[in-house]
Parts: sequence; structure tokens; C-alpha cells
Amino acid sequence: MVHLRETYRAKPGRTDALARVLSDRLIPACVKHGTALIGWWVAPADGEMVIIWDCPQLAEHRRIIAEARRDPLWPEDGWTDELVETRREELLEPMDRYGPPRHTLAVSGFIADGEGRVLLVRTRLRSDTWELPGGQVEAGEDPVTALVREIREETGIEAEIQGLTGVYYSTARGRVCNLVFRGVAVGGRLSSSPETLEAAFVQLRADTVSQWVTRPHFQVRVTDALGAHTLPYETYRLRPYARLLRLSGQH
Repeated sequence: MVHLRETYRAKPGRTDALARVLSDRLIPACVKHGTALIGWWVAPADGEMVIIWDCPQLAEHRRIIAEARRDPLWPEDGWTDELVETRREELLEPMDRYGPPRHTLAVSGFIADGEGRVLLVRTRLRSDTWELPGGQVEAGEDPVTALVREIREETGIEAEIQGLTGVYYSTARGRVCNLVFRGVAVGGRLSSSPETLEAAFVQLRADTVSQWVTRPHFQVRVTDALGAHTLPYETYRLRPYARLLRLSGQH
């Protein structure tokens, strides 16, 4: 297991432009074709940007990048000459017993408004499809708190969570377990964000889901939530035991 670090230094005065190309074009194209992104960082003061990829096999990573270069998302020819002063690659090997988390916990929300329309987003990383809003549960957060935060950050909407509709586990690199909750919009103002290109409430039926949600693993989450009863969900602590939150579900 190794990680590949790419370091870009922008030409003078081109830091913002390079950051947009990386975030809106290069990174989404690579992720779309299967590259696992660990994260990326910007140092605005010196115009330096760092992307770290998970590379169990470097040859496979190179193959994916070659595919991504042919994708319409990939930056237009000449972008490096125009924006990049220097670029370098380094392989990083974990030391001792350090490694990435064995699993990632994520949450998504099937959030309806007063007219029964469902909240969907189109993100910069996956601009080819609409999907339920959500994201990763951060350290110290419980899933419901994380979901309310992610919905607010991505869409501007305040949500009240009612119950769990499904659990979905990906065996791909990163091994993501996604909890999908149903809820209702209770406030806020619909807006996009640095993560989302668009956010909208749309009328969905089982036979129209694919018109909006084009990726199969996202489609099944929406279809399940459309007709599913919600399941009980509980957050608690031990020593001493105390229930922090319970969603009883709806039958």
C-alpha cells in the first residue's frame, strides 16, 4: 500500500485559477474513473497545492489516469503551460502500523419538503448525476448530527431526521458504509455551495428516479427510500448508559 502525492505550484497570480481546474475538472475526472482520493490541500500564500491518492498498485493508478485524460471533464489542453509553474510526484509509504481507516462511515438524506418533493444535489466531484445530499461522518460526530450538518452545508436547508431507510456498503477501496435517513425540510434557504453545483427539490417517482440519478448505486438508495418504512435508530453512551437520541421509525 502506497500513496501518491502530487504537488503543484501555480504561476504568479494563477493560484485561484489552478485551484478551480483541479477541483472542478482534474480531480472529478480521476474519481469518476475509479481513483481513490485521500484529500487535497491548498497553501494560498505560496500558490502550492497537494493532492494525495490511494495507490494500492501504481500501474493501475496510471491506467485510470490515462482513461480520465480522455474524459470531457479533464482540463483542456494547455492548462499546465498556462497555470502550472512546477509539478512533482512522490510515493509515500506508511510507517509502522499506520494506515488509512479500514472503513469510512457516510450518511445521506432523503429529505422532502411540504409538497413531497425530494432534495437532490449535483456535486463538483460527480457532476454527471444528481444524488441525495450527505457526506462523511467526522470524528466526534454521530451520524444524525453529521447528516444535518452536511445537508446545511451543501444545500442551505435545515432538516429534521425521522428514521433510517437503508444501509449500503461498498467493498471498493475506502470501504464506505453509507446510512440513508429519511427526513423533512424545516427551514433554511435553498442554495448551492463550494461542494455542489446545484441543489433542488424535485418530484420523484420510482419510474423517474433514473432521469435524475444516473449512477446505479445511488439509484437504489433513492428507490428504497421512496417506498420504505423507516427503521429505529439510536445514539447512546455507556458508563453510565444514557440514550442521547432515538428515532422510533415509521411503519
